Amino acid sequence: MRVLVYASSSRTTPDRFLDLATSLGKKLAEEGHTCVNGGGRTGCMGALNQACKDAGGKVVCVIHEKWVVDGEKFDFADEMLITRGGDLSERKSKLLENADCVISLPGGLGTFDEIMDVACRKQLGFVPEIPICVINARGFFDGLMSQIRRAVEEGLISLEKADTVHAEETAETALDWCTSQHKIARADPSQLNDDAVVPPPSVLEKEEESYVTSTLTILRNLAFLPPILFVYSWMFMQTISMFMKLSGEEAK
Repeated sequence: MRVLVYASSSRTTPDRFLDLATSLGKKLAEEGHTCVNGGGRTGCMGALNQACKDAGGKVVCVIHEKWVVDGEKFDFADEMLITRGGDLSERKSKLLENADCVISLPGGLGTFDEIMDVACRKQLGFVPEIPICVINARGFFDGLMSQIRRAVEEGLISLEKADTVHAEETAETALDWCTSQHKIARADPSQLNDDAVVPPPSVLEKEEESYVTSTLTILRNLAFLPPILFVYSWMFMQTISMFMKLSGEEAK
């Protein structure tokens, strides 16, 4: 597979996340996958690239020209793509080009932006139904996943899109999940992520509450029906009686 990895490039990235990136890079190489990323030399990206390269894997880096300075070399890259433009739009699109899945390691604002960008593109149909998985080590992405669930609960994201972003706790399980989803997608794209669509409990409770409320409203309305029918029947009989009296008087 061509695996796109989002990750930090910060020099202050904690060792526990660097170790996570190293594990992913090594596993990508061992399983023969191509590692595509933003070409960082430090942080999780640096550890990822070095581990993948050391294990004999293929690394493809997509970097904006802004960060190519003074003839800096990227020895770990088997292929280097340089993008241009006044923002990172071209770079994001080039990273996603031909990607079979997306995995995100912990990172900062750039990583969050990339995750939500690809999730949005997937939801709107601008990219294929590719698996998107964050490695939620030590609960790093708890807040992100919680916010997505909140949006579903509030009706801002439809239930069928609730599983657009998946979470696993380790590099191994994240890649295994993406691999299984990729195989499913190739066999039958309509089944991608099908087993992961589980409505949040609060959503189910709201649907049940709505059903009960609607039922009670209907029953209350039906309760008023007999009296209303009686009144209309009485008015009809009175009208007939009055008409008959008037007809009798005219006959005399």
